[in-house]
Amino acid sequence: MIIPIRSACHDLDETKQKEIQLTKASKWISDGIGLKNRGKYAEALPLFQEALEINFKILGNCPTVAVLAICNLGTCLFHLEQYDEALRNYRKALDIRLVICGDRHADTAWSYQNIGMTLNSQHKQDEALTNHRKALGIRLRVFGKYDLSTAQSYDNIGLVLRDQKEYDKALTSFQKALETRLIQCGHNSIGTANLYQNIGFVLGHQKKHDEAEQHCQRALDIRLDFFGDRIEEDTAESYFGIGIVYENQGKYKEAMEALRQALDIQLEVLGNRHKKVAKTYKRMGTVLTEQSQHAKATAMHQRALETIFGP
Repeated sequence: MIIPIRSACHDLDETKQKEIQLTKASKWISDGIGLKNRGKYAEALPLFQEALEINFKILGNCPTVAVLAICNLGTCLFHLEQYDEALRNYRKALDIRLVICGDRHADTAWSYQNIGMTLNSQHKQDEALTNHRKALGIRLRVFGKYDLSTAQSYDNIGLVLRDQKEYDKALTSFQKALETRLIQCGHNSIGTANLYQNIGFVLGHQKKHDEAEQHCQRALDIRLDFFGDRIEEDTAESYFGIGIVYENQGKYKEAMEALRQALDIQLEVLGNRHKKVAKTYKRMGTVLTEQSQHAKATAMHQRALETIFGP
């Protein structure tokens, strides 16, 4: 069969154009991931959207490009607290992965995890738990008990159970995650510190204040050792957690000192209009109220309101 020269040239031109557009979409995604990893979510967002537009209009909906762009788009929206849109994108990614990879693939587990985290942020804990358990089931089958991704699932489940005030179950889940973290990473990793912090919070809710203090202090020591002189939000979280433990023990002077250290870091890292800054002002107000310093407490609560709504 003789292929007309014009038709053959047209096919070659079309193939070449698709290759060019695929390269362009890949670059948008790569640049977007770079911005996302630096916390510049609003700047990354249009790059992933542009990659998706190229994919749908020119590449004929290449699933590899689509799922990568959609997942990263969802992550940016999640961090920008646009949870409905994030969930919509994460569910699209899951639909693609179920078709391409099936329901027992590690990438599918990531989609279930993303959906679970978003649902938990929307206070839909039952649905969140279902998705995190699906992710855990896949990871146990694929990687086994002592894989870091499996530990991440146990950690995620613990966070949801904690929010549901199921503290005994949350503690069990966190301890399973910690066991794997200690085996894989040792005592001095940031992931281990995060779990000590989570366990400390749960122990505090169980009124096991001495154990809670020990775990929160371990988390702080690891973070200070790891970050050194760098000002990091995680360190502020440790000081905040220790402040709550001291408050629950009636050590109000120590609680205020720890909360002030948390606040100083938060103001430097997050600025003076962030909800975590407001949360710390509010907690400091509570501690002052417990000391019957009502005028100072009122001032702190007022600062908390101004942080969110403005003066």
